[in-house]
Amino acid sequence: MIYWKKIGISKQELEVSIRIYENRGATIEHIRKLNFSHLTSDPKGQRDNISKITSSLTKKKLIRSESCYPYSREKIFYLASKGVEFVKEHIVIDPNNEMAGYGEYHGDFDARILKPPLKNIEHTMMFLDFAVKHPRNVRHNLYAVQEYEFLSNDQHSSILKQGKVRPDGEFLSKEKTKFAIEIDTGTERKGSLVSKFENYRRFFDYCKEKNKPLPWGGILFVCKVSNLTVENDQRIQTIFKAAAEGLKGYCWSVPVRILHRGGENVTTDFKSLLSNRIELVQKLNIPIPDLVSSSNNIQNTESLRKEKEEETDFLTKRFEEERRKEANQK
Repeated sequence: MIYWKKIGISKQELEVSIRIYENRGATIEHIRKLNFSHLTSDPKGQRDNISKITSSLTKKKLIRSESCYPYSREKIFYLASKGVEFVKEHIVIDPNNEMAGYGEYHGDFDARILKPPLKNIEHTMMFLDFAVKHPRNVRHNLYAVQEYEFLSNDQHSSILKQGKVRPDGEFLSKEKTKFAIEIDTGTERKGSLVSKFENYRRFFDYCKEKNKPLPWGGILFVCKVSNLTVENDQRIQTIFKAAAEGLKGYCWSVPVRILHRGGENVTTDFKSLLSNRIELVQKLNIPIPDLVSSSNNIQNTESLRKEKEEETDFLTKRFEEERRKEANQK
């Protein structure tokens, strides 16, 4: 038994709280698979035991819960502010460690941003289902956000804007390659998918311009289970068409993989199709991207950034001169 702020907390309660912190949230079944699946006892008995643990943590105001309706009859549990404070005192917080979120090390998050997205509960549950199947190889989206600058053109001028790439999480493969995770419920239209891939392309352009390595070796779409082949699966074709239009030349160097289409743990790789089955890609009317990435704006972006820096330097110097003149006059 651990005593924290005069509250008695069992070892199992601590372990459950840590699992919730690691994944932003979890149902009783998720907790069972993460903490108790190695046991040979009846799963129903395990769930009953976990229910007692979550009930105790709720009474101690360390966790809260929301209904998963209409996705399921389950409840999803997440940490209250008090629970986050408790967990942080019992784990290793090191947000600057590149492996934070995959096991021993953890990021530093408060309860407000750690609360899982509940508006689209199906999306959240699909991510948790995937994360539970790959413990220590998946970290949530708060670790994955990347910021960048890009050149935006309108009718009159070009301006630098701030952009963000927000994957749904990151997956670490057996080869230690990181993939950006995109959870696909099947409801996102092609136009929205194209915009998503365009955002990735602008970020990749930015990395190329700055001579920075890409943080991900590919993009992994986690979809609903389907036994359809590529030839008969409209969702696969829609995602790959959007990738060809949005990512353009990066499709040849950055794998876009789709999981769960064609069977459990089976992936379909657009880069592989382009390299090895280009006749099928053409047959399915999926555009063939140019071999070179479409980074036409990279040099223009850098040029505009230099202009802005020079303008800022000029204004700074002018301000300093005016201030010196005022001081001399006084």
